[in-house]
Amino acid sequence: MKPVEGTILTVVREASWYANHDFEQGEFDLLTYFTKLHDYAKESLEHTPDYLPVLKEVGVVDSGGAGFVAIVEGLMKYFAGEPVDFDKQKQETQANPALMLENEEFGYCTEFIVRLNEDYIDRFDERKFKEKLTDMGGESLVVVKDDEFVKVHVHTLKPGDALNYGQRYGEFVKLKIENMQEQHSTIIASAKDNHEEIKQEPAKVTHEHQKCGIVTVAAGEGITNLFYNLGADNVITGGQTMNPSTEDFVKVINDMDYCDSILVFPNNSNIILAAKQAQSVLSDRNIYVVETRSIQAGLSAVSVINKQASIGDTLRELNDVIANVETVSITYAIKDTTFEGVEVRQGDYMAISNKEITASGIDRKQVMIDALNNLLKDSDKELLTVIVGEDVDKDEAKQIEDYINNNFEVDCQIIEGNQPVYSYLIGLE
Repeated sequence: MKPVEGTILTVVREASWYANHDFEQGEFDLLTYFTKLHDYAKESLEHTPDYLPVLKEVGVVDSGGAGFVAIVEGLMKYFAGEPVDFDKQKQETQANPALMLENEEFGYCTEFIVRLNEDYIDRFDERKFKEKLTDMGGESLVVVKDDEFVKVHVHTLKPGDALNYGQRYGEFVKLKIENMQEQHSTIIASAKDNHEEIKQEPAKVTHEHQKCGIVTVAAGEGITNLFYNLGADNVITGGQTMNPSTEDFVKVINDMDYCDSILVFPNNSNIILAAKQAQSVLSDRNIYVVETRSIQAGLSAVSVINKQASIGDTLRELNDVIANVETVSITYAIKDTTFEGVEVRQGDYMAISNKEITASGIDRKQVMIDALNNLLKDSDKELLTVIVGEDVDKDEAKQIEDYINNNFEVDCQIIEGNQPVYSYLIGLE
């Protein structure tokens, strides 16, 4: 998706252009064609350092282009009836500029297989699926439907988003996520050792001493930034479908040696156990797990923390704040189900409050309106926070805001959370 000159793309383009030009001047057999193609490819490969200074600096050619030359050489020898010597050792060094260039898109190599729900087996749209993952920032994308299965390969900075979208169509059969940035760093470190380059140690970040540090869990760029703005020291990525491990908590807390005490906000009932296990592992530290079971409660709690106050006073205040927050979450059903006696069909949106469905239907905006009516009709609370998910466009969010302002006497705050899974997260306090 981001072609770079000096790579295999240059070698293929130049070699094929010249070989095809020669062919148009007079017909010749396959051996002659692949011989010319090989010669032109080899010549183009030798010039790849002219396109990329990073190649010229270390005196190498592009490894992808070298691979293409080898393939054409094999074809040429086949038509010439010559055996290929697989034991021949080539002494020249090749390099892949894609590994040597600075690239912010490394992220995670994410692969999964989904067994489609019956409703999608005949109407699954590969093009639409690809477009959605591309809009999410996915690259190196491959989507293949095979009977009732869909196989997906994507490079993304946010694997959870891709998984959440894929799960809408069925159940996972296989999952694999690899951190390409870590692989890249290993390769670069090895390359630097081989070329005896000088390694510069990164500057150590220093922090001012704090009585209290804050660790919280969130998914979605908007929510993550909001937690940082409210004073969180670290935000661990996680949520309904991508729970952080105990190790994730331990690693973050170990780097917070500048804090006397640390408050941890899991913001999901499924994550509380991992947070408490980290607390147990790091028993020599003053760690307090505040059992927030929703993002809404976590935001309300973090917003009132005074890091210089005593930890006892802080915990007492947090318990009162959390108890005062009413929450509703709008999400969708991935299959037909009955939840607390309410029947919900696959694809329906539903409003969930205190593990009960308060509204459901195929129209997301109407479900949101019904949920707001149920939440606010007899309430005397004054502050309403609506966190908008990644699947909601600005027009719909504005319509919801107008509905609230026109029908309820509350102070309403609309936040672009960009969270997956939940179209809306509502907090009332």
